[in-house]
Amino acid sequence: MATRGVYSEEELKMLEQWKLDEQNVGWLGDDPIPEQITYPVFHRVATRDLILNMANGIQDPNHLWRDENYARRTRWGAIIAPPYFEHCITHMGRIPPNVPPAVGTATHVAAGIHWEFYKPIRLGDSFRVWCGQSACEDKTRRDGKGPRMFLITHELKHFNQKDEIVCTRSDRILTMIIPPAEKGKEPGFIETMLKMEEYRYTQQELDFIERVHDEEVIRGDQIRWWEDVNVDDELQPVVNGPTTFWDQLIEIAGLGINVLDMRRVRKLTPQATVLDPETGVWHKTIERHLVDKTARLLGDPQAIMIGTMMEHTLGRLITNWMGDDGFLKMTDFQNRTSVPMGDTVFGRGRVIKKYVQEDGEHVVVLACWLEGIRGFIHTMGTAKVGLLSRESVDKDLQRY
Repeated sequence: MATRGVYSEEELKMLEQWKLDEQNVGWLGDDPIPEQITYPVFHRVATRDLILNMANGIQDPNHLWRDENYARRTRWGAIIAPPYFEHCITHMGRIPPNVPPAVGTATHVAAGIHWEFYKPIRLGDSFRVWCGQSACEDKTRRDGKGPRMFLITHELKHFNQKDEIVCTRSDRILTMIIPPAEKGKEPGFIETMLKMEEYRYTQQELDFIERVHDEEVIRGDQIRWWEDVNVDDELQPVVNGPTTFWDQLIEIAGLGINVLDMRRVRKLTPQATVLDPETGVWHKTIERHLVDKTARLLGDPQAIMIGTMMEHTLGRLITNWMGDDGFLKMTDFQNRTSVPMGDTVFGRGRVIKKYVQEDGEHVVVLACWLEGIRGFIHTMGTAKVGLLSRESVDKDLQRY
């Protein structure tokens, strides 16, 4: 039984090492950060091919990310990258902390990410990424039931070639540790997702999903004026699914990640691996999104939808609604539960607030969420969008 704030000798040693690791700050891909603590910068330059590859991988058909002739006529004057392109620059920043075998086996769940966007990413922009200090909070249940849990947060700052800060992101990772004595038990000790049978679609449901796809509206060059927005306005839904192995694969490929083979993964980032005791073979934890067996080794009853796919679905919901002239300023989404691969999610949202900042920028706040085919809310949160105002259009156009 794990108790919050009460640790074994081995756990104390582990936490002491975590504190030392938390002090490692610096530029990703460069000293002084050891390679086993952080992911590198995968791509430093926003090329047209990389932006197009991501747009294809996240299934976003918006011309603003794809068509040079179209983009040239927008306020940006050229192609810009879709939201969360920073995943292509570096996927996560810090690698989840190492858990010694004497303490147990760890599984890591993305609890949410807070993004602040300051500048659009343009063709040819190049980047440096600063990794700040981490923080760790014991979230083990007070009643002593369940595994040892820690909420780990860290911040990344992305700078372009002009030394302008383009965005910041703050990741929240929930790390759960199963002690060695429980390794042989059947998975199910982590209450992030109930075991579900593969979803069986009716023809009516498939027709409805296809209709939502077909009716998706990209506002594009039709300006959404701040004055025309009202509280409680609803965003037109978007859909992602039924998700397949192939959808998950192209999502991962769309991130443009330069991956290591398993031999080097085991040596450089052992905390991102899991052992199959039946075969003796180690697997990279990202396989939980592709293979049921690997998912079960990590405490999930089946393969689950990759978190960035849910994030990108909500990003598409917002950019479809705001149009080319809007600017996504902030998102903060929390993952409430995992989504089984094979399910479908619907992105929905509504306006909850609108205001004018002290600097005169016109802002709209949105509530956004993902509703699954089974009726669950999987991800929810808020977003801020800067829109053009008829009263100050010239000033608003120059902001970014």
